[in-house]
Amino acid sequence: MSDRRLPPSYPPARFWIVLPAVILILADALMTLLFQPTSYWADGYSSRVEQSPLGAAILGGHPALFAGFILIWILIVVLLVARLRHPWNRALALAVIVGHTAGIYGWLVLRNYWYTIPTFILVGILTVACWQKAEAAR
Repeated sequence: MSDRRLPPSYPPARFWIVLPAVILILADALMTLLFQPTSYWADGYSSRVEQSPLGAAILGGHPALFAGFILIWILIVVLLVARLRHPWNRALALAVIVGHTAGIYGWLVLRNYWYTIPTFILVGILTVACWQKAEAAR
């Protein structure tokens, strides 16, 4: 038997790198579902509101399909961040963070522009705090 230690199945540093992306994917998806017009729920999901063409197509099928799509998207992001080396894993996580923050912005700005400023600050704090934990876990 070898005395080499097996690496953990998902290194703690990578968990902290991907965590803000996962939180923002979930927040964006939740806002997408919560802010659908009443007609979306009443007319068989045809009056969906979504900027992403892929997301809009899936929302038009059923909200459960959209939820499943989101779970698959999270799985893809988590697996890619686990496989990519530094700094590319952070570049991917940052792209997802920025993209889904933009999606959240799109929903919030329709309600009140002033909701967006604390959102950007919170996303920054979340990302920095998690990535500092990632550095500590390396």
